[in-house]
Amino acid sequence: MDDFDTLVALLRAWLRGQPLPRLPASALTVAEAHRVAGLVYHIRPPMDQPTEARARQIWTTQAGHALRLTRTFAAQWPKTAPPPLVFKGFDIAENVLRDPGARRVSDLDLLLPDPAWAHVHAVWSRSATRVQAPRAERYQGEPAYEAGFAWDDALLELHRHPQPQHRGGPSGFFVYARARPGVLSGLDVLYPSAPDRVVLWLVNQCKGSLSTDLADLVDLALALRALEAETDGSLDALSASVKRFDLEAAWHVCLRRLASTDLVDAPRCPTPTRLERALNALSPELGPVPRTPSPARFQAIKLALTPARLRAGVVARGLRAKSPGRR
Repeated sequence: MDDFDTLVALLRAWLRGQPLPRLPASALTVAEAHRVAGLVYHIRPPMDQPTEARARQIWTTQAGHALRLTRTFAAQWPKTAPPPLVFKGFDIAENVLRDPGARRVSDLDLLLPDPAWAHVHAVWSRSATRVQAPRAERYQGEPAYEAGFAWDDALLELHRHPQPQHRGGPSGFFVYARARPGVLSGLDVLYPSAPDRVVLWLVNQCKGSLSTDLADLVDLALALRALEAETDGSLDALSASVKRFDLEAAWHVCLRRLASTDLVDAPRCPTPTRLERALNALSPELGPVPRTPSPARFQAIKLALTPARLRAGVVARGLRAKSPGRR
């Protein structure tokens, strides 16, 4: 068994409540590449002292960065603004893992539909030390779906929608209206409903052209487990959203990847369609080093994942696209 398989076996045993296998130092290096080294310390498998010390250092660094992000949020959130929706990695860390050091996050993702989004954008544009352009493609005349605001090394990303609207998917209004109340750093916030947590995970996968690592698959496994616990195993609400937003192909590809690791019992999928087989062929296999598709394949996957009714518009607008400020 190589280091990648050893790491997968550890994650599988933890998720399934089985005895934890010993983790060698070399497997922690693979865990770092897959963004789960802090999670290894959270799990606490048998390992030698230097390996445990390295895992603890990574966990401590991640927990410290999460604390800086929440303190910055508490200090900068305008008192005149409604509670934002906290989603993606921070939601997983706070509400599923309940351990800020176990999930690596580079920023704090917040969602707030208009007109409140524009208000906070204006306030933060005056106070932030750095304002960053949207990550995804930006087309002429299309409003930004998000913007990044940094105070020193703390980056808060303010979304008005989960992804650019020309790519479809749920709107910011949709997920915000279904969100649930919570608290972060003493301030009122919202968190996604259990079905929407999975949908937002899937939308993020589509934005990244299905470039997956073990951290992504653990997030999916945990989100599915939380949903099933809340609904007595029913995935009806999730299935309805996946169908409503034309996410079925991406959903089936991701479920098969989850099933291939056997981390949890993944929902069954129908026989792969031609589109799903093409997506599999274009995507790199999951292995010791996470890989991103070549630029040409990345764009091909992204176009294939766009709902059919929107593809012509994406191609036409792409010819007039501005260069992304960052990816």
